[in-house]
Amino acid sequence: MTTDAKAQAALAARARAAGLPEWQKEMSEAVPTAVIRDLVLDARRSMQPSSMIPSKPAMPSSPAAQTSKHGWIEPPQVRDWTPPGQRAIDAMLDAVDAADRAERAKKFQR
Repeated sequence: MTTDAKAQAALAARARAAGLPEWQKEMSEAVPTAVIRDLVLDARRSMQPSSMIPSKPAMPSSPAAQTSKHGWIEPPQVRDWTPPGQRAIDAMLDAVDAADRAERAKKFQR
């Protein structure tokens, strides 16, 4: 029996004794309990509110975010939005269309 096989058999025996699957026992032995405890405590500490985070979000100051008489902020309209680069794409397509029309006119002119 090789060293790996002996280690695997020992792990299987410890897993059976603990009532756990082998993979779970192997994972629990891979990292010490103290390290896991520290990770959990760090995660709990990070969930506490920080004094650097303002408690009330600041109101947007852009002219598009004007409030109405009821306190609601008017959202920007979708019809006013164009994707970035849309003008450049439209210009390129117009140029290709013009070239295609010129080629067709030349072809059928004969």
